[in-house]
Amino acid sequence: MMEVYDREAVVNHPLALQAAQETGRRAVDLLADLRVEPGEAEFPEQWAVSWTGTDIAPDTIHAIQGFALLAWLHSPESADDDLAPHRDHASREILKREYAAEWAVAQGYRHNQSSKGAAGAEARWSGDGRQAVAQIVETLARAVDGLGDPIPPKDLWPRLFAMMGEAHLDPTESCDRDHEPERVCRQCRIESPAIEPVTFDAFRKRIERARQ
Repeated sequence: MMEVYDREAVVNHPLALQAAQETGRRAVDLLADLRVEPGEAEFPEQWAVSWTGTDIAPDTIHAIQGFALLAWLHSPESADDDLAPHRDHASREILKREYAAEWAVAQGYRHNQSSKGAAGAEARWSGDGRQAVAQIVETLARAVDGLGDPIPPKDLWPRLFAMMGEAHLDPTESCDRDHEPERVCRQCRIESPAIEPVTFDAFRKRIERARQ
């Protein structure tokens, strides 16, 4: 197994979840057989990645390259002073892929949505908006982390916002309480012209009911 400094953080990272979805394997299992061979520092997306003893479809290697870079960056293998340029470029590539991975959570729902235009406007202003949010919540309720455990509702809240945006529901987030933007409390809510406001407390309860 590749040794990493913070295994839990690595296997629960968005790139780990993406890797699990792409391969159908738990991130912790992928980590067990992972091998990364750094190439040119400026091109971490081209570094050689392999999994010994695990069959990985060749067409998924590029999609899960970010997880491999993440694991390497958190491993003793990257600590050599001579690899400082490699670490810098790997960090940038990871940030880029992490942003893309967060939005990719919505991919499972996109096939049910129309392209931008008239159909998207119809979903935005009609009762379809409520059905869309219900489907999103059902999808999020099934989300698990790299260890196969259900993801806490507070960590799913930003994904709800992102997926509502992908569904053209024009979400906005607000809260009556004054706290740091990254925090989530019971009174935080997401509003949309298509539906009644969704509070975090209501969202949490719907996730819990869906998981029963």
